[in-house]
Amino acid sequence: MFLQVWDNAQDLPRLQNDLAKKIAVVTRLVSWQSQDIDVIQRHYNNLKAGNFPQADTVESVIQDLRSTKRGVKISPSDWKSRNQTKQSPLDKD
Repeated sequence: MFLQVWDNAQDLPRLQNDLAKKIAVVTRLVSWQSQDIDVIQRHYNNLKAGNFPQADTVESVIQDLRSTKRGVKISPSDWKSRNQTKQSPLDKD
């Protein structure tokens, strides 16, 4: 339902802002299954395209689902720290 309302609210920034907040809350509260990733990804894409900060919340849920799907549960903070580019000591001047 959020996806339908989002599509119809393109010219209503206050409504989209309210929806972004509600999407983040619902995304965190629902027990999602790995088959739900596509739907959640669509919400993430919409929020990211609109530069809504709630995109980070939705992204962390997606990452949790993907890690659970692989059989490894990694927290969002662990995932981010593991995926940050680190400079090698050999790269220093």
